[in-house]
Amino acid sequence: MAVNDKIKFADYNDIRNKVIGILGTGSGNSGYGQPIRSSALSASTKVGVNDWANLFYDIYNAYYHQIGSAPSVGSIVENEIVRYAADKPNFEYNSVADGIVSDKFQIASSQRATATSGSGSQTWPGVYGTNWSSLAQCTITINFTTADQARYFFNSGGQLRLTSSRSGGAATSQNTSWTNLLNTVSSINGGTGPTFGGDTPNTGTEPNDGTNYYRLSSDWQSWYTATASSPYGSNFFRIFSRSPNVADNSNGTASEIQFLIYWVDGYTDPVPQPVAPDGYTPPASEFPPGDVVDGTLTIAISRLYATGTLVPAGSGAFVVETPSVTISAISS
Repeated sequence: MAVNDKIKFADYNDIRNKVIGILGTGSGNSGYGQPIRSSALSASTKVGVNDWANLFYDIYNAYYHQIGSAPSVGSIVENEIVRYAADKPNFEYNSVADGIVSDKFQIASSQRATATSGSGSQTWPGVYGTNWSSLAQCTITINFTTADQARYFFNSGGQLRLTSSRSGGAATSQNTSWTNLLNTVSSINGGTGPTFGGDTPNTGTEPNDGTNYYRLSSDWQSWYTATASSPYGSNFFRIFSRSPNVADNSNGTASEIQFLIYWVDGYTDPVPQPVAPDGYTPPASEFPPGDVVDGTLTIAISRLYATGTLVPAGSGAFVVETPSVTISAISS
């Protein structure tokens, strides 16, 4: 298009398609699932001031969600002939639309909120034979009503966040090590723990990197691992993720997500059991190890989600679905 050419319906539609592909239903890893005001135009339709106004609202809602401020674009007055030029809205709208596409996973701090989604815990009282050893585990299941609702949640910047803790129990060095390890895990990202989203993840540590909604498969993929320091280097906390009903979720067709949580106690207490003067050695079931792991293990999940108010007045709110969360018992 040359400078001063009249704006054709197809040029208007090209700009609009960029915007509604992000603000509207889109496809795959694009689309927030929010209402659209503008309409596509046909060859017999003149691009009018109302068309530009409605497109402005769509641009505004997408841009404000991402940046938290209004886009800097001009306005059009009735009966104005809009021609292609750098100081005209068509040029500005197109430039802003390109930015909306490139920043599609971005969410402004003012356009998001957080909420707890559930927690679970298990206590080992430390009585002989009841201490936690080897492995503790649980499963967290996330369900959206449809795969599209899951897409909208993650595409608009939504995240699932996991934290874990250990408290109480015996005053042992290994208990202290586990407490410190889980506190470190839960303190990352400003205290939100490892985060699971739709964009490139920022906490994944595994080579196969199953930390992204669009990277899920029906096989468990190791998402996050944190290992204790010496002498407890064989102890670690690990999270796996999968989409149990979708073999390849690169197109965002999964409505269910699962996390498998492992607390692995690979440490073996090197202190031998004492032998009584008469030579009798108590069986393990009658003598607790000197460096036990017990107390209460807790797992918690929260979510960051998109929110805000759409324009013009009366258009409602920016809404994404709240998924259901089921946390299994922590077992050993």
